[in-house]
Amino acid sequence: GASGLLGSNLAWSLSKCTNVSGCYNNNCVYIPGATLSHLVLVDPDAVEKKIKTINPDIVIHCAARTDLDCQEDDPVGSHLSNVETTNALLQALDGHRCKLVFISTDAVYPGRNGPYRESDDLGPCNVYGKTKLKAEQMAFKRPGTLMLRTNLYGWNIRHKNSMAEWILHSLQDGTPINGFSDALFSSIYTFDFADLIQRCLERDLSGVYNCACHNGWSKYEFACKLATLFGLDRSLVSKGSIDDARFRANRGRDLRLDVSALEEDIGMRCPTMEESLTRFYRDWLSKVPYYIRDSKNNSYI
Repeated sequence: GASGLLGSNLAWSLSKCTNVSGCYNNNCVYIPGATLSHLVLVDPDAVEKKIKTINPDIVIHCAARTDLDCQEDDPVGSHLSNVETTNALLQALDGHRCKLVFISTDAVYPGRNGPYRESDDLGPCNVYGKTKLKAEQMAFKRPGTLMLRTNLYGWNIRHKNSMAEWILHSLQDGTPINGFSDALFSSIYTFDFADLIQRCLERDLSGVYNCACHNGWSKYEFACKLATLFGLDRSLVSKGSIDDARFRANRGRDLRLDVSALEEDIGMRCPTMEESLTRFYRDWLSKVPYYIRDSKNNSYI
């Protein structure tokens, strides 16, 4: 998933301290310090050949479809992208001693009564969450797998928008947006997430962990905080309900994550929502999103 939001940001971050090989499917990207190549992840033979060629110590599987509404209308395609890719990767890793890090989602929880602990009952309410749960169950069978459930925002290498980017660009354009006061989450900035992955690997953790911010906000609060931090017109953010959006896919209303198990096992506190958003803002001041998208001519600072 090296051309995706998380995969590209992880490659940017981890290439500063280790050798990184990334794979992409349809979208060729360039990331300084990383070796990138094309791979059709649903082709078991191609994946096995790639694993043999690279011979990795660690594999971070973050390739997935995250377009919730489109997947609701395309459950077969969702299964192919989120489940069959995982199956092909697991087959290719059979017999290899490398560590697997599986990136999952807060969408495997029911989304009614957060903050959720890892031991709480699961019950995804949309096709995306159901396919990620199936992929989780498959990945669990590989000994030593580290599974991280999360919710992310950051700077895309491609011309797409994470939630935070969409809010920022809308407010910069003077476009009013609707912030859901009844949708709660613990979303974390991708580069903070990358730091936590490194800490997990240093501690050689395995098993399932929630990996997100220490606390949670509503999406309305998140949008208002972002507007204030970036010096934009907060009045453009109106308070609304998730019911107003009429999404095709159901969304959990309370997907806050309890990260106390992770904090205990890595020996440090996860960043708060305020701290993570502030880092996002500081990276914007340092022109990080421009370096990422124009990386052939610039280097990440």
